[in-house]
Amino acid sequence: MDNLEAITQAITRRSGVFAPHAIIAADFNVSRSDNENRAKLNSAENVLLHVMETSESDGYYLLVSSHDERKVIAELGETGIIEKIISADEEISSLPGGYVYGGHISGKKSQVDRVYSRINSLNFVSGQEQAYFDWDYEKLSQRFYALSRFLSKRITPDFQSTSINWPIADNCEWICYFCPESLLPLRLYTLDEAKSSLSEIARFLERFHNGMHDRFEIFPNANDITAFLAFPQRSANGKIIPYNKAKEEGIFVADPIELVVALKQTLPKSEKRKIGTFLNPATFMRVVNDFEKIRPVLEDRFAQSPYANMFQPSLFRSPEKYFSTLFSPGGINRLYLGIEILDDFFAREVLGKPVTEVEKLRAIDYLLRDTRVEKVKLIVQYGFGKKIPTSAGIVDYDQILSTLERSAISLAQLTKRHNNGNSLRLTVEVSRYQPVEGTKMHQLRQRPEFTDYPDAEREAYLAREEKIFTDAFRGQWKHALRFDYHYALPIDAFRN
Repeated sequence: MDNLEAITQAITRRSGVFAPHAIIAADFNVSRSDNENRAKLNSAENVLLHVMETSESDGYYLLVSSHDERKVIAELGETGIIEKIISADEEISSLPGGYVYGGHISGKKSQVDRVYSRINSLNFVSGQEQAYFDWDYEKLSQRFYALSRFLSKRITPDFQSTSINWPIADNCEWICYFCPESLLPLRLYTLDEAKSSLSEIARFLERFHNGMHDRFEIFPNANDITAFLAFPQRSANGKIIPYNKAKEEGIFVADPIELVVALKQTLPKSEKRKIGTFLNPATFMRVVNDFEKIRPVLEDRFAQSPYANMFQPSLFRSPEKYFSTLFSPGGINRLYLGIEILDDFFAREVLGKPVTEVEKLRAIDYLLRDTRVEKVKLIVQYGFGKKIPTSAGIVDYDQILSTLERSAISLAQLTKRHNNGNSLRLTVEVSRYQPVEGTKMHQLRQRPEFTDYPDAEREAYLAREEKIFTDAFRGQWKHALRFDYHYALPIDAFRN
């Protein structure tokens, strides 16, 4: 064990950080050749760790010495942006819900600047890594204001400081009760339109991150990537045209594979980065089952593509061939499926999302068996309240708990079956439902028959529901299940 590793172990044992990690900066010289580092350790007040919890979650912890123990006072993302500030009496999340910054730390400018000042006063092992922390409150404010252009009322999963939302569509063809995107008709972008928004992203990365493409997950944001296959054209007024009603005068929207090629040409350093997007199980299985009928339209569209000569004609030979090219380590390598809940009645009557359990399970099995996608994340919801009125009657709390329990058990069995050896291809993210004004779900909550959790007991009720999932996943890998306690819609924090 070299000296730096010994110091790292000594420091982190005292701070409770047990994930794989490395010291990247401290207020003493952390070079590997300095034999005095062990003696200096006791007097070191500040240490910056690079913490690698999983291949999915890298970041930084700032540790400060206090009464012979080291405490984490700040957590930062992989691009050096503060995600959490922790003090003796409070915890301030700078990206709660993964979407906002300034609105939730308003009046805390001094704390943000103090963290960066402390970090930049340290001795870094690498000057390149120090460049990630060239931030202050004002620069972050400008950064998140610019970022709001790409968020604008879109739902983006797992949005962190290393994610960039790439708009490739607007709105949704589904009418889910809980989602505002269903309030307006779906509009799919052409290749030129998608490339235009991608150019804006390139300028954003150059301005705020020195072109640091390789540290970002690019999220081509459409409610369902396979909608580009089910609706390969749109009319002059923007209305989507299904494959079985293709018209000569129809305008071709982008092929998903075209989008991947455009991304890699515009952001070449993103070659090995995460590229993730939404997929609707029902539309996906319809495309798979009808692929022979859809193929002629897709081939006609791709023949006009500027990237057509980069692929063999056999690309559209079968759905397995096409999707194993699209969903692969070199293509879209992460998929987010809004499973919501594994119960047909609840999904249809409470959530207004009539995707059946059979469709969901078939889509998951197909993706993990017949494509080369690296990760599939299933998004489910909880926290709906105690009593919910529907067109089919009242759903009481016993029914809600029973539905959550059955969903949790089924999902746990699913992840256990698909995650073998050292592979964690299938994960579940459990998100607290957040009422969104204007949606049908929000209207249901205004009815007198609806019963919410009592304010004083809300957290106890939510904890009970969360325990259903943790019990079902007991014994599985830690990261097979994740809770997103602040799931929310994008908020333009700096527009005013």
